[in-house]
Amino acid sequence: MKKTICVMVAFAASMAMADPDEIRIGDWDVNGDGLLSREEAAAIQYDVFDTYDQDEDGDLKGREREGFEANLAFRRSENQVIATMGSPDMNRDGLISAGEFKRWTGAMFDRLDTSGDGMVSPEEMAAKRP
Repeated sequence: MKKTICVMVAFAASMAMADPDEIRIGDWDVNGDGLLSREEAAAIQYDVFDTYDQDEDGDLKGREREGFEANLAFRRSENQVIATMGSPDMNRDGLISAGEFKRWTGAMFDRLDTSGDGMVSPEEMAAKRP
């Protein structure tokens, strides 16, 4: 269970700003084809959101949001994350809804999927390294 939570946190964080040398598609490649599909990424994003949404109300707020943002900022400052991918709180109401989280992580996937084929290859992942 601990490894699963670490992988889920790593997905959300690494797609935004983690150390690219630690990003490995194999961590999320469920079918073993060497690519990260939109479906594989979507399945993980729900697990990540649910991990932080402790009261299961569909929003990250207060300590839930702080915990999520602390994990995002473990490699870079919050300002760097927002400058890179924008804030997950798209309507700036102080909450991160499940819908906002889905759109935000979807935008991260789209940013990595430079070919537009709905799959992220190791080459596309590597091309996003600083």
